[in-house]
Amino acid sequence: MSGLEVSEATDLLLYYCAQMEAQHGCETPISGGSREQTRSVLRPYAVWVVISPFNFPLALPAGMIAGALLGGNTVVFKPASATPTSGRRLHEIFHHAVLPVGVCNYLTGSGEALGAELTTNPGVDGLAFTGSKAAGMEIRSRFTRSFPRSCLLEMGGKNPAVVMPTADLDAAAEGVMRSAFGLGSQKCSACSRVYVHEQVGSPSSICSWPRPAPSPSAIPPRATHFSAR
Repeated sequence: MSGLEVSEATDLLLYYCAQMEAQHGCETPISGGSREQTRSVLRPYAVWVVISPFNFPLALPAGMIAGALLGGNTVVFKPASATPTSGRRLHEIFHHAVLPVGVCNYLTGSGEALGAELTTNPGVDGLAFTGSKAAGMEIRSRFTRSFPRSCLLEMGGKNPAVVMPTADLDAAAEGVMRSAFGLGSQKCSACSRVYVHEQVGSPSSICSWPRPAPSPSAIPPRATHFSAR
């Protein structure tokens, strides 16, 4: 686990705490007339399941857990089966914050073994998930099948890089390749599309920068010409 990820986890914790302080908790006055008083009051859901991925085993669950706890909810946290130790350490950190017993709970195991229970149990009121599109869509289908429930899904994205005529092409080529193939392409921000201005040249000129052989699961970014009008 890198120091950068620890810093990102800290930033996420501070962000959610700052949001709570800026909103003065869960109750916000709303302007009204002289004869009325209007306010927005947010109520906790109750129990939230947090399912986190393997590629950022500290930062991503730290943010999701913090958001749920600060909203007044309890949490059942299931880290990726490939990174149970990182999840366990994060759970211990939250308990060192003197949370009452049962507020933040740790559960580990494979998705096949635990998925059905976590996504169909009627005692779960909300679910936050970060991972693949296939897994996320399956979770959504199961979780909302019987009745509507809040389901927050962060799945894979399509992230483009735009190369303009004024670009430093060496820097652009290196940046595209590092973004596309860094961390074995196992991150939601990996570059998957390259838009190259027609004045720059062939899109392949950007995607042909020498690079280490990608992992079998890595997919090269798609390159496309475009012109400005």
